Amino acid sequence: MNLLLLSIKNVLAKPLSSLLSIILFGFGVSIIVSIFLVGSFLKSEITRNAQGIDLVVGAKGSPLQIILANIFHIDFPTGNISLNDANELSKNRLIASAIPLSLGDSHKGYRIIGTTLEYPELYNAELASGAWFEKNMAAAVGSKVAEALGIELGDQLTSAHGLSEGGEGHEEAPFTVVGLMKSTGTVLDQLILVSTGSVWEVHSSHGDEEHGSHDETEEDAHGVHDAHEEDEHDHDHDDQHNHDGHDHHDHHDHEEHDHHDHDKEVNLDRLGLTVTEEQLENESITSLLVKYRSPMAAVQLPRIVNATSNLQAAAPAYETARLFNIIGTGVDVVNILGVVIIVLSAISVFIALFNSLKERKYELAIMRSMGATRVKVFMLILFEGMLLTLFGSLLGFTLAHFGFSLLGNASEQIDTTFLYFVSEEVKVLTGSLLVGFLSSILPALMAYRTDISETLAKA
Repeated sequence: MNLLLLSIKNVLAKPLSSLLSIILFGFGVSIIVSIFLVGSFLKSEITRNAQGIDLVVGAKGSPLQIILANIFHIDFPTGNISLNDANELSKNRLIASAIPLSLGDSHKGYRIIGTTLEYPELYNAELASGAWFEKNMAAAVGSKVAEALGIELGDQLTSAHGLSEGGEGHEEAPFTVVGLMKSTGTVLDQLILVSTGSVWEVHSSHGDEEHGSHDETEEDAHGVHDAHEEDEHDHDHDDQHNHDGHDHHDHHDHEEHDHHDHDKEVNLDRLGLTVTEEQLENESITSLLVKYRSPMAAVQLPRIVNATSNLQAAAPAYETARLFNIIGTGVDVVNILGVVIIVLSAISVFIALFNSLKERKYELAIMRSMGATRVKVFMLILFEGMLLTLFGSLLGFTLAHFGFSLLGNASEQIDTTFLYFVSEEVKVLTGSLLVGFLSSILPALMAYRTDISETLAKA
């Protein structure tokens, strides 16, 4: 007698009752498995994208926002920080390295990041073709950006102000694609990388154009007045020219000297930048990605940054742990809901088996009279309960993985697949089968104790 085959036939003999138990059980399992999948995926993504980054330094604001904006690129920056302040901080003996980031522009919804070559090195990025963004107005494009937009080497990319589509464009200063990056499985795949100087150049040219337009408008509006004043002052100017010529010459030499000083280049070795003195004083960046020199820096540096400067320090490990604590209550509630549904489905399995047992007492008695032992009858009922929970578990796992894969299709920021598995799923499956065993044990014992003669006599 094939007990497994007979158990399957008995389950299929009552399709509505069996289906209800399977769906209930599957729904509960899918909730719990989904939480494990998403939680494990988020933790692995956080670890992968925050590798080599001990501290993020940005403008004063929410530390969590600084982390989300500058590591995961899913939020808006808290503001900009002075290049001079960033340079002074980078010289701190507690810092091993500091990578500058400049955010604020995008191309068709994909973020353009001004940085140095140390940033892609942080993720062990390699080029699929072309070269890195060593020159101004050159761009290296992430694999997903290139795939989504069909970008090729030599293409011109126009940046837009803001981190989403629809921002004011910088058509006067396009970037040239010089490199296409291989997939890294990190946030780098979603980014367009350019040099820090390129970001400054784009905004400088954009600002000059706006200023020029404004000046031209003012000149048109006051053209007649300016011409009249010029005629009135020409005579005075000519009279005073000989008297003031020497002073004017000295003033001109002084201006040239100042201009020469501003153009003098300064190497910011710790930031990997070469800038002019004027840029050092006037330009800004969004953040610094800092790596500690020693474990002692984790204790001292954030306090130093927050207490003695206009900067804000945010530790990825601390902030992400705090984020998980914030959402932990909600996760616990959903987990409890899943457990409750599984318990209810286990009760449903018990009721289905119990009702089936009452209807099949005569059938079981016939089996016993034909030579089936008590153990075989016990195992038959037990198998039926285990099959219901096994089918429910498989349904739950399928639903969870299908829903998880839909996350990747719904958002380009998330790369999920149906075949993503976590070790906790083995525990869920084991627990599900245990629940099925416990819900089946009582009906199986009742079948085991069935009195053949009494049952046949009542029939």
